[in-house]
Amino acid sequence: VGRHRWMAAFLGLAGVIVMMRPGTESFTPASLLPLGSAVAYAGMHMLTRTIGRTEGPGTLAFYIQLTFVLVSLSMGLFVGDGHLAEGAGPSLSFLFRVWIWPAPGDYLILFGIGIASAVGGYFISVAYRAAPAAFVAPFEYFSLVLSVFWGLVVFDEWPDLLSFVGITRILSSGLYTLWREKVAAPVPVAEAPQLRR
Repeated sequence: VGRHRWMAAFLGLAGVIVMMRPGTESFTPASLLPLGSAVAYAGMHMLTRTIGRTEGPGTLAFYIQLTFVLVSLSMGLFVGDGHLAEGAGPSLSFLFRVWIWPAPGDYLILFGIGIASAVGGYFISVAYRAAPAAFVAPFEYFSLVLSVFWGLVVFDEWPDLLSFVGITRILSSGLYTLWREKVAAPVPVAEAPQLRR
């Protein structure tokens, strides 16, 4: 990893820190959970890149979904009764609340989420097998744009100024990485024509 990638990484991390707002009332220990999730997500893609040398994208996507099921099942068994929710603060109380069965009308939505997750996992596996992570990862920053869009459409929420500063830094780091990868890529050299004897 060269200095340009480190600069982009620190720029993106600065954006995350701005959005987490340490030192303010909105910052709680639960604010670190998305950061831990991002570290685990990056680790998953590093494993995908490594294992993808010998395994196909279907196999990788299957194991990603299997991991989701096992982690969710474990969470349901160990915290699903709500015993950790008492006195944990609003964020952790929400995460550790008692699990309930979904309403019958929600099963179609859950099925759609499962299909979208499986298809997305497959395509991400294909991408990380085919190209370096430094090239593929910035495309995932489009999810920030979609988060703003769906937050507005579904929840009628618009990010405040600090959130936009963080989003801008994160998107800038991704765009800079993409630009840098294009600039630093070796220019293909045409093969010399074969001379006939």
